[in-house]
Amino acid sequence: MVKKQEEIWEEFYEAIDYYDTELCKKLIPTLTLRGLTWHPSYNNRRPLRHAEKQCMWEVHDLIKERINKLEDEIWEELKIADDTYHKNPLENRNFTERNHKDGDNLYKIIFDKMANTNQTPLHLAIKKNETGNIRICKYLIEHMPITEINSLDKDGETVLHICARNNQLEICKLLIPHTKSTINCKNGYGEVTPLHIAVENGYEQMVRLLVRNMSREGIVATNFKKDSAYSIAVLNEVRHKKIVQMLELSKHGLIV
Repeated sequence: MVKKQEEIWEEFYEAIDYYDTELCKKLIPTLTLRGLTWHPSYNNRRPLRHAEKQCMWEVHDLIKERINKLEDEIWEELKIADDTYHKNPLENRNFTERNHKDGDNLYKIIFDKMANTNQTPLHLAIKKNETGNIRICKYLIEHMPITEINSLDKDGETVLHICARNNQLEICKLLIPHTKSTINCKNGYGEVTPLHIAVENGYEQMVRLLVRNMSREGIVATNFKKDSAYSIAVLNEVRHKKIVQMLELSKHGLIV
């Protein structure tokens, strides 16, 4: 009899509880991305975090490796869906319409696969700094509900946090009109905004784009250390002189 994912997950979680490393090793390859990142009964106690809490570092690393492998597989599927959707040989109208439909179906399979994994295909696509990811992100932004675009991933981050960290300026420009409700949002660890991240990394153009669209409250918001984006920039003023000037102007409501 084939076990359901829920049954495997419960057995896996119990193995972590009882420090059964060998059973964990056996179960990890059988778990889906959903089983490794989310469960309705333990939404705030994901296996990765629970293994860390139990100091089961070998299991922790194996879970992380499995998640990365599954995410890489989904990224490859996203590229196939994108290629199918945009294929247009000989400018044949019927062929194009068929490809659009086939591409949409492939994207739907990916959406279903990533449902309840505490991240969306958009979160995943933004992390990938590869050729074609802007086009994929554009498709996802156009076809996803705005609530999903503004959802938090498994680390409590919005898509703008990920854009800021990876300096994905063009994707951030596409997202800005759809993320007014979360642009000032702090993440689940460190309580940092996308602006904190951009400032810390010295991404001048990203900082300019964010402050032009954030509220004053978001610009002066502090992280868990009580540091604002401005104070972080001042600490690194030698490298971030232009950013300090931008933030000084934006604090006073001036356009940078």
